[in-house]
Amino acid sequence: MMRPLTLLIAEDDEQQTEILRISLINKGYDVFIASSGIEALRLLQEEKIKVDLLITDLNLPQMSGMELAHQLLQILPELPILLFTGEMIETPLPPNVKALVQKPYRISHLLSVIKEILSPDDD
Repeated sequence: MMRPLTLLIAEDDEQQTEILRISLINKGYDVFIASSGIEALRLLQEEKIKVDLLITDLNLPQMSGMELAHQLLQILPELPILLFTGEMIETPLPPNVKALVQKPYRISHLLSVIKEILSPDDD
């Protein structure tokens, strides 16, 4: 039996997070939640949670999703990141950011992007 894939969502909009969390659990994923980039880092570094994908908002309190991606590139370079944002991004994305999803997004679209990142060889 394969273990379920585990996702970490870093998002400060609780309502958005809850909708996403329920949708992901219904699809069989395990889900951790962080309400800031700092909390996401703490979970990954100190609590040593094992995740297959980080989903983060660009705009987070204390540390942006982009800063979080850059920090994780140093400590967990193999962890893929999905970034969502309501604005245009001018700066180049770090290589661990595998997808950029514009807000507002449809859950169905987000789920298909997640599946693509986590199973690139499954057509």
